[in-house]
Amino acid sequence: MSDSPSRRYWDANVFIAALSAEQGRVEKLRPVLKAAERGETEILTSVVTLTEVVNPRRSHTPLGEELDRTIDAFFRHDFIIVVPLGESMARRAREFCREYGLKPLDAIHLATAIMADAERLETFDQRLLDVQRNDIVVHEPCWDGNIPMDFE
Repeated sequence: MSDSPSRRYWDANVFIAALSAEQGRVEKLRPVLKAAERGETEILTSVVTLTEVVNPRRSHTPLGEELDRTIDAFFRHDFIIVVPLGESMARRAREFCREYGLKPLDAIHLATAIMADAERLETFDQRLLDVQRNDIVVHEPCWDGNIPMDFE
């Protein structure tokens, strides 16, 4: 293993699955989160994710203070790197909207992952999963390293 951790980018829907313990998905995330805690990988995401996770089912129910605190605490982990959105990234995202027919937020995630030098973009979104590029691998979250025996 190299000295530096791998860099993976998580789309907002991956964080939503983790925060809500979404059955069928959270099981895929636990090994990645454990590896991140051990310093084997870094998880990058756009600053827009901090807002996207608030309304996972697009309900009109206001965010409760307890959920707000949970979200803030989760994103304060050292292994999660929140990437700011700049003008060049927004322009690149606009290109991806045209090129791949992506929604603006999905295009922001793709542009951020590429410009932040992530090795892979992990998502459950089929539109992003359909994107094929030479500069980044797009797939569902998984851990391809060793899982320690004490993993639950």
